[in-house]
Amino acid sequence: GERHYVIYNPPMVDAAQGIRRGVVLETSGIAKRFIKEGIPTIIFARSRMNTEVILSYLKKWIPSKSREIAGYRGGYLPKERREIERGLKNGRIRAVVATNALELGVDIGGLDVSIMAGYPGTVASFYQQSGRSGRKERISLAILVASNSPLDQYIAEHPEYLIEKSPEAALINPKNVFILVDQLKCAAFELPFKENEGFIDEEVGDILNFLEEKSVLHRENDIYHWQERSYPAENVSIRSADDGNFVIVEMSASGRRVIGEMDRSSVPFLLYKNAVYIHGSQQYVVTELDWDNRVAYVKMSKVNYYTDSESKTDIKILENDEYSSSGMYDAWLSEVLVRTMAVKYKKIKFGTHENIGWGEINLPTIEMHTRSLVLALNNELFGNYSREQSENLLLSISNLLRNISPLYIMTDVRDIGSAEALKEPLTGRPTLFLYDRYPGGVGLADRLFDVKDSLLVSALQRVKECACSNGCPSCVGPNRMNKRDTIEVLEHLIKGNVKLVN
Repeated sequence: GERHYVIYNPPMVDAAQGIRRGVVLETSGIAKRFIKEGIPTIIFARSRMNTEVILSYLKKWIPSKSREIAGYRGGYLPKERREIERGLKNGRIRAVVATNALELGVDIGGLDVSIMAGYPGTVASFYQQSGRSGRKERISLAILVASNSPLDQYIAEHPEYLIEKSPEAALINPKNVFILVDQLKCAAFELPFKENEGFIDEEVGDILNFLEEKSVLHRENDIYHWQERSYPAENVSIRSADDGNFVIVEMSASGRRVIGEMDRSSVPFLLYKNAVYIHGSQQYVVTELDWDNRVAYVKMSKVNYYTDSESKTDIKILENDEYSSSGMYDAWLSEVLVRTMAVKYKKIKFGTHENIGWGEINLPTIEMHTRSLVLALNNELFGNYSREQSENLLLSISNLLRNISPLYIMTDVRDIGSAEALKEPLTGRPTLFLYDRYPGGVGLADRLFDVKDSLLVSALQRVKECACSNGCPSCVGPNRMNKRDTIEVLEHLIKGNVKLVN
C-alpha cells in the first residue's frame, strides 16, 4: 500500500545551546497517540535500555492497553521471544518496542506505523525498519524522530540523503579468526572437510585441528566430521563476534528463575552491582555479579530511576599497516589493543531524565585486539590553546568524526569506538582513534582510512550548519562551548595550513 515518510526534529528547549527535546520522551509521546487509537505500531529504539524505558512509559501512560504492548530485544529468552512473535502475528499484541532484533528475519504480521527513535545508522536499516509497517494494502506511515546526535541532525537537515543514497554494501573481514571459526563450523555442519581443503582462500588446517581438540569435529582418516549436538548457526551473530553470554537470575522468596541473558562485552556497562536491569518494563536491581561463573543475580524493584554507565578507554598501537600524510596530519591504519573499563554509573530519574545520583563500578577491564584509523595531528594546530582547551577540541573533533562515519560505511555508530590522546606515546602528538568495535576488526577501520578526507569535510559541514551559537550536543558534543575553535582546526586540517588565532 501507499507509505508516507516523516522526519520529525523535536523542538528546541535551549536554542543558544542547541538542545532539543529528548528522543526517548518525544518518541514515547508520538507512539502513545497511535496506540491509544488502536493502530498497530512498531517502535524501534537504538539500545536495549531505551527499548525498556519507552516500553515502561507506554505501559504506564496507557494502562488499559498494557497487555497489548510488548518489548522485544536481545537478551530475552527464546521462549519469551517466540510468544511475542505469535502475539504479533495473531493480533493479540498491537504494539511492540524493539531494538534492531526485529529489523530482519521475523514475520510480525501487518503493522500500520513504524516509529524510529533516532536514525538507525544506515540507509539499509532505515528502509528495513520503515518497511516493517505497510505489509497489507492499507496506507502506512514511517516516522524518524531525530536525536541530538550530529548524524541525526545531518539527516534532518539533508533528508535527500535517504532518498538519493543507495543502501550501503556490508563490510566483513573473512580473515578475522573469530568470524572464520564460526563460519567454518557452519560449513562443517553441512559437509565434511578434507584435511588439505581450503576455505574462502584460507588455510584452515590449524583451525580444524583446534575444533577436533574441542570435540566439535571428529577426524576419521583425512576427513573432519561434525559431531556436536547443537546447530552452529544458532551461536553466530550477524552483529558481533562476542564470546559467550551471562545468565540473569531473579532471586525471590519462591526461589531462583532465569529471566534473561546478556553478551559478555555488555555486562560491565549494564549488569554491574546496583545497576537497574529492566526486562519487559519490569525493574530489577543487580544484587551480585559472579564474573567467573557468568551469572548476574537480580531482585525485583520499583525504584524511580534507571542507571547509565560511564567508561574510560585506553588504546595502545601494536602495529601500523598503512600510512598517508596530508599536510597537517598523518594517518595510519593500525592494529591496536583497546582497554575499556566501566568506572561509574548515573541514576536517571524517570519522567524528567535528570541525574539524581551516582555510584562506582568495580569490574575487570575488557581488552580487545582490533583495527583502528589513527590520526596524528600537528602540534602547531593547538599552539594557542591551553591544555584543557586542546583536550576539549580533540573530544569535539572525535565526536564529530565518529558520529558522521555511518554516512560512508554500512554500520551503526555504536560499532565504531573513539578515543583521544593529547600526546600519544608513539606519535608524540595529539592523536585521534576511530576503531572497529569487533574483535579482530571486520573492515570498518579499513574503510574509514580510505574515506578520512571526506569524513573531515563532512564534520566541518555539520558543525558549520548547526544552528547553535557556540557548541551543542548536535555538533561538538555536550558541555563543550568551542564551536568556533573546532571550525578553525577542521579548516586547517582540510586546507593543510595553519593561521593561529587568539
